[in-house]
Amino acid sequence: MVSVVLPVYNGASFISEAINSILNQTFKDFELLIINDGCTDESEKVIKDFNDPRIRYFSFKKNRGLVASLNFGLETAQGKYIARIDADDISAHNRIEEQVRFLENFPEYVFLGSSVELIPSGQMKHPPLIDQEIAIGLVFNNVFFHSTIMFRSELVNNHGLRYKDDYLGCEDYQLWTEVIRFGKARNLVIPGMKYRIHSNQVSKNKPDSLKDRLNQIRESYLINLGIGWNEKEFTAFNHFCNSEQMVKNEIYILINCLSDLNQKFSKKYAENSGQILEGIFTFLLMKLPQKKFMMSIVYNTFLNQMGIKNSRMRLKLIKQDVKYLLNK
Repeated sequence: MVSVVLPVYNGASFISEAINSILNQTFKDFELLIINDGCTDESEKVIKDFNDPRIRYFSFKKNRGLVASLNFGLETAQGKYIARIDADDISAHNRIEEQVRFLENFPEYVFLGSSVELIPSGQMKHPPLIDQEIAIGLVFNNVFFHSTIMFRSELVNNHGLRYKDDYLGCEDYQLWTEVIRFGKARNLVIPGMKYRIHSNQVSKNKPDSLKDRLNQIRESYLINLGIGWNEKEFTAFNHFCNSEQMVKNEIYILINCLSDLNQKFSKKYAENSGQILEGIFTFLLMKLPQKKFMMSIVYNTFLNQMGIKNSRMRLKLIKQDVKYLLNK
């Protein structure tokens, strides 16, 4: 059985679509845990209009916050797998079936997400797909769409894993950096969710202190990987990851940091070490401010430091840059 956790706070406008998208899944063996986090709008009325035995409805008298609702869902879930959906998103009709099939066939994987289709634009978003790309990506930022996630319930139960209030606004990112320590991760290429973009969603209303929390997550993850940078190195790397202004000296520090990452991940994924640099370079292009002098420094210094003198490899990496800029 799969437990689908759906927290809602004042989501009357979209909650009906989210519920229907789960009830109409091709995979039928699930429970839908709907957690009313103290809604003051018509959400409860909309929810109670549904009459399906697979729905388990819980209502908090007062708003406790998203993290409390999510952890309540984890602790209440009875399924072998736990899936997520937000109250404003729409699950693909075969999303659960595809994810269960993958986890059943590949026991070494502990959690997975998928690509998404954005609402209302219809644009497709493809996060990093394979385990090594995800492990690298998590160094820089979150590489999962929370609503698409499914993971093994025994994982959170055996290791006491929970979302943490200390990381409000990026609580999922922090959890994934812990979960990945216990097995492999994957993003399925098929769009498992229609992901809604609108002004009221939590991810759009971030407090000013969010960058500090992201920095803490990033630094803890790097330390667990055995990377012990000094304060200047962490500062430069965090400026880069947060798309903050960087001075020229920090660019050189960043290049050394990227070299460390290349060595660490090439050793960890020795069988695919040739692809590690390309993965790091891809994230570099996604974050680096597009200024000519900075790009010149990075291309020449970083590639030389990596020992990339082959013109074909340089051309391949530069083509990645062009492709990114055209699709930006």
